[in-house]
Amino acid sequence: MYVECPHCQTLFRIATSQLTAAEARVRCGQCFVVFNALENLRVLSEDEERALADAGTGSETADAPAQPPAPPSPLELEQHAASSGAPAQPPGHTRPWQWLALILLLLAFGFQVLWFERARLMREAPALRPFITAFCDHLGCSLPVLRDTAAIELVDRQLYTHPNIPGALMIQATLVNRAAFPQPYPLVELTLSDEQGHPVAQRRFTPAEYLPDPAQADGLMPPGTPVALRLEVVDPGSEALAYEFRFL
Repeated sequence: MYVECPHCQTLFRIATSQLTAAEARVRCGQCFVVFNALENLRVLSEDEERALADAGTGSETADAPAQPPAPPSPLELEQHAASSGAPAQPPGHTRPWQWLALILLLLAFGFQVLWFERARLMREAPALRPFITAFCDHLGCSLPVLRDTAAIELVDRQLYTHPNIPGALMIQATLVNRAAFPQPYPLVELTLSDEQGHPVAQRRFTPAEYLPDPAQADGLMPPGTPVALRLEVVDPGSEALAYEFRFL
């Protein structure tokens, strides 16, 4: 008669006397889990019995204590391991395939985070950018161009009458990208206001309109490098007393 451990699926030969002792509760000699033998009886086919006989299986390795079993002591574990030929492992020991499944699950979760959060991670965690770039190069995904107009700083500006065009103003300024990454040149919105702060004139300029070299507009604004800005606008008259830049 055979019984199968419900925890590790090891087969044991068991005597009828063990089924009537201690309410048929036995302890597995491999993983030390205590279980009810009557609920886990197995009827083997001829092929299974022949395979067990060829493998030398058939010794009685399940024991039936007279009282409800307590957790085995270290000495008992050694005795069980010696009799079963298995290394001593406490009940509930995690098997290698369970660790492998956990590692694969964590890797899958990590890949999902990289896929859906790659733009935010590249912007907020510069140290991860080389890894994310290599990840997307391998999978063929596209990386969005990072943009943070709040990190663009206006460090110098001057407004004066245009030296060559009557009725026009010349505005020169210097921009610096304070972000840790290169980003596209922004749209520049210029607003001229009166003494009360009411807008008198407003216009948006593309990078090709305000950069000294229009071909530069197709590139990216490097971090920490001053960029010259030059605007030519129609003079709105004496009411325009203040001006303001906004980057879009």
